[in-house]
Amino acid sequence: MKRSWLVLSPHFDDAVLSIPLWMSQQVDKGDRVLVATLFSAAAPNDPTIMKIRQAEDNQAMEILGCESVSLGFTDAPYRSPPRTSFCPIVFDGIGADQPLITSLQGAIGELATQYPDTQIVAPMAVGTHIDHRLTFLASASCAHYFYEDRPYALIRGAVKHRLGQLGAGPRLDEKEMSEYVKDYLLAGYVQSFLADNEIPRVKHLLQASNNPAKASLQVKPRSVEATNYQQAQQAGRAIKAYTSQIDGLFPTGIETFWTNEILWEQIAGS
Repeated sequence: MKRSWLVLSPHFDDAVLSIPLWMSQQVDKGDRVLVATLFSAAAPNDPTIMKIRQAEDNQAMEILGCESVSLGFTDAPYRSPPRTSFCPIVFDGIGADQPLITSLQGAIGELATQYPDTQIVAPMAVGTHIDHRLTFLASASCAHYFYEDRPYALIRGAVKHRLGQLGAGPRLDEKEMSEYVKDYLLAGYVQSFLADNEIPRVKHLLQASNNPAKASLQVKPRSVEATNYQQAQQAGRAIKAYTSQIDGLFPTGIETFWTNEILWEQIAGS
């Protein structure tokens, strides 16, 4: 029986960076996979940026055989108040963006009703980018699965750290936290976007973010692996379609990380 999947992507590249294998495998089974990009409004200072990113996304969707839709919400750097540096985007509270959650929920719900029996796949918000957190909060009650946001999830300890924040696992112990902070600061995307004068604050904020969760999310992992060489090649080609983003996310070069993925299934009643 064919199924319908709604994959939520905060930005044009997030879903494909994170679960290209899983999406292509569902398409191969005959399922319908619709990728909805939430924060896709044109940048007011340079509208060509989003046009380029959407063109890249269209190419990736064609490679994977998925459909796509853009919901037109405004990206964090262009909202009011704007978040234009690393720390506010990654560590600040929701604050003035709180009303967005209701709007996002409405848009997600409207899409889901158009496709009966649709299962929703959402980002876990590993890395805690504000737009990823907003997407998670808007979809946590209705998502069937959560994906590990990449490249953020590629940092050792990042997924466990996020699971601990969500009450879905234990927090990092002292040794794990020390290793996480070290690897975090060495990550390519962090070095691309983090200013030197923000490093001491980031170290402090990372430690502070390792607090026990107030809420509890019940999930179980589901491993996804490439079943043949062609699948892995297809996933890699889809990721590399985002040429405007690759250098910033992987400044030292892109490695083959797309031969396996993990989806986290939400346990009913959690």
